[in-house]
Amino acid sequence: MTEKDLIKKIQELRQIQPRKDWVLLTKSQILREEPKENFASVLTSLLPTVGKIFPMAQILSPFRFLNFKNLKPVLVTLASLFVLISGAFIFAQNSLPGDLLYPVKKITERSQSVFVSEDNIIKFELNIAEKRLDDLAKIAEKNSVKNLAPAINEYKESVSDVAKSLAVENNKEAVKEIVSGVKKLEEKEQQVRTLGAVIGENEELDKALAQKMVEILETLIKDLEGRTLTEDQQEDFAKAKEYFEAGDYNQALMELLNFGQERGD
Repeated sequence: MTEKDLIKKIQELRQIQPRKDWVLLTKSQILREEPKENFASVLTSLLPTVGKIFPMAQILSPFRFLNFKNLKPVLVTLASLFVLISGAFIFAQNSLPGDLLYPVKKITERSQSVFVSEDNIIKFELNIAEKRLDDLAKIAEKNSVKNLAPAINEYKESVSDVAKSLAVENNKEAVKEIVSGVKKLEEKEQQVRTLGAVIGENEELDKALAQKMVEILETLIKDLEGRTLTEDQQEDFAKAKEYFEAGDYNQALMELLNFGQERGD
């Protein structure tokens, strides 16, 4: 072999690249380092064994392509966002209408409606209205002028939601509880007015409540008119009709709803 041929062979050998795994192994041996394992490598190594017991575990094989070390910044960011959002939800619970985090509080409250049955939705709306009135009371006590108008608007909006829910309510016993709930709101309103807040009248709710009570009272009266009543029952029924005709729907409803219970029917 000539000197020229030898030089050519050496140049060809320089073009040969060692395998990557051999380089890493040699490097770790020279530096006396143990090969580092990440979650993906451990999971991948376990797949053959787990796969024999649980064949469906093979669906995890795509994880072998992931480098979890590179995902660390992403995971840190996601964790930070989770802590930030959680903190916002916690602080939002003490916010009042007009505050920056108040919309978060409303979203949290409204999200609970998905767990409320149709039979209890009116009670849920009444509870929300009572909370808005409590917010308004706190603002009036603090004399926070910037929060006053938003708080009144929020309360009016919640009362409107009660009226809309009431329009589709047909349960007589539920309406009886609603009457008590509305009466409780009116009593609280009077307390808030003494603090200087100008709320105004709840015309939409009053109209919806009166209309619903008329519908129920007419049904009850028609039903009782077709029944055979004792002399005492006839007297009580006549009294309830007098309340109804006089426009005292609340008292008429109470009389008729308790009619059968009082007489043992």
